[in-house]
Amino acid sequence: MFTDTHCHILKEYYENIDDIINNAKNVGINRVINNGCDNKSNKEVLELIDKYPNMYGAIGIHPENVETYTEDDIKYIEDNLKKPKIVAIGEIGLDYHYTKDNKEKQINLFERQLKLAEKHHIPVIIHSREATEDTINCLKKYNITGVIHSFSGSLETAKIYIKMGFILGING
Repeated sequence: MFTDTHCHILKEYYENIDDIINNAKNVGINRVINNGCDNKSNKEVLELIDKYPNMYGAIGIHPENVETYTEDDIKYIEDNLKKPKIVAIGEIGLDYHYTKDNKEKQINLFERQLKLAEKHHIPVIIHSREATEDTINCLKKYNITGVIHSFSGSLETAKIYIKMGFILGING
């Protein structure tokens, strides 16, 4: 039995979600964790986890949405964390690949969501691209665990994350 710990099975990307879920079952993936990344996808994740028994959800604000999220989006996440099939806050993190100009805003958003995870004792699903040092420094401030999604760093970095209690998502 396998679990896909990070997917974005959303109408934006797929015309027939039923087919995606059935195909996953046919190849031995019996559970999926569907990740939101903004208010729209978070709402869709909540709808889909009610529809599909083998789908669980993670809701959060991705760093690429740092300029457009609202306080209501953060409140929506917190208000829905206790739903039985919400298993993490994610996809959240830091991404300096395209710009570092909004670095402080990204860190602020990331830490707000880390605080929610700590407060509600829920794991996080972390996106970190070209931001390893800041990601580690942020995570060290909180008593949380989770997954470092799409990890592609060094052995030394892997050991740091693992020592902090995180597991590594290896894909691609």
